[in-house]
Amino acid sequence: MTRRKRSTFLKDRRAAVRGARETPGYKSWEHMRGRCRNPKHASYSEYGERGITVCERWDDFDNFLDDMGERPPGMQVDRIDVDGNYEPKNCRWATEWQQDINRRAVRDSDLAYTPELFRKAWELDQACAKAMVEIRELAGPTAAIFLQLWMSQLDTPDIEEEQKAKLQELVRLWMQLDSDLWTLQLEYPQLQSKPPLR
Repeated sequence: MTRRKRSTFLKDRRAAVRGARETPGYKSWEHMRGRCRNPKHASYSEYGERGITVCERWDDFDNFLDDMGERPPGMQVDRIDVDGNYEPKNCRWATEWQQDINRRAVRDSDLAYTPELFRKAWELDQACAKAMVEIRELAGPTAAIFLQLWMSQLDTPDIEEEQKAKLQELVRLWMQLDSDLWTLQLEYPQLQSKPPLR
């Protein structure tokens, strides 16, 4: 490779890396790793200090992007099991409201501390999140993001025929659970405030 070609190649590569670092998904990836690995991070005590880790596969941003897809507007990476690690089977993109519902205080609560409504919302949210992970495993991250944006994309070309029936069933389940969750939220506006802590 000549000096000129090498210089152009390196310039293009630096520009691509700079561009990737400015995406919402990259920023989420950086913050996720910081919470778990940097003792100086403001949230380290709630993550790294508690033993929450990022899987080796996600040390590479491209793998994170392949598994999760780009971050949808208004969402952040969220662990379905709040005591689990950051890994493909335990993560989803979630709204702030979903993150508020998916808290240890709600999961571990009894009715003396957290109203039954929050517990019901948490259970619906957990079922919905698990269905989304299964959809993502079958259809890839792009299909999962379309679903989160209220679009059903079942004709994704890389889905095998025998998986389509299972995917359609999962999509119906996910849509029903998501609808139940939002109906509950609309019916009980108090769910939009943060649940009480112990």
